[in-house]
This record gives sequence, C-alpha cells and structure tokens, in this order.
Amino acid sequence: FMKDAGSGSIGDMMRAVRDSSAIPALVDMSLESPVAFGYAIALGELAVGIGTLIGLLTRVAALGGALISLSLWLTVSWAAEPYYYGNDLPY
Repeated sequence: FMKDAGSGSIGDMMRAVRDSSAIPALVDMSLESPVAFGYAIALGELAVGIGTLIGLLTRVAALGGALISLSLWLTVSWAAEPYYYGNDLPY
C-alpha cells in the first residue's frame, strides 16, 4: 500500500480521486511525496488515538482528529454517492 505507484498503492489512489475531490490542490500537494504523506496520516491517527486514550492534550488530539477527518472528507470521499458510503465515515 505504501508505494508511489502500483496496484492498490496510496499514490494510485490519490491520482484516482484527484479530479473528484473538493480541493484538488490538497491532493496535488500530497502527490509530491505520497509515501511520506501516507506515513504522516498513519502516525497522526495513532497520535490522536493515543492522546485521547491516555488523556494527554485531549483537546489538541481531538482537533487533530477533526482535521484529519475533514481532510479525508474533502479529498477522498467528497464525490461518494450517497455520502455515507464515503470511506471517512468510521473516523
């Protein structure tokens, strides 16, 4: 999954959703280094979860989680029809 290109890679997924996203500039920015962006999102999600569970900077962790969720909604699942089929719903 964490590859620039190839079947099922994060780079190919970003290129596939670029034209249907609400803010294509965000996808373009992440396409400069898709693997680093994928790791940053993964580490951010872990930091949000750990911060929330142990009560460390809970409000900052919640804000980080909201920003990650918003960015995924505006880029990946903006064009999902109906909206609740979007892959950011579990977040």
